[in-house]
Amino acid sequence: MRTDFAPKYKEGKAIIPYTTHMMWMTLPHKIKVMNYTNIWHMVDQMGLDNKDGNEWKHVFWTNELKSVVLNETACRGRCEVKMLNTLEGYGQVASLIE
Repeated sequence: MRTDFAPKYKEGKAIIPYTTHMMWMTLPHKIKVMNYTNIWHMVDQMGLDNKDGNEWKHVFWTNELKSVVLNETACRGRCEVKMLNTLEGYGQVASLIE
């Protein structure tokens, strides 16, 4: 799996953040937990790439907090879970998701 994504630089600083965003949606009445080895392997491997002091951050968006259990061994404090309903404009698509 490729993890050597080169950031764009301007005046010696990265202008594209080292951030990945992943979405995980599940049925609230039948929760399926996101637990795929390949995702945690990617997060772990990207943690080894900290060129110029920049570290990767991983944001997991979900409709159910209990459905994303972070693998702290892979994340090492670089992962965050956020609720989809906190996104601006979520109300416009909520009926398609829920």
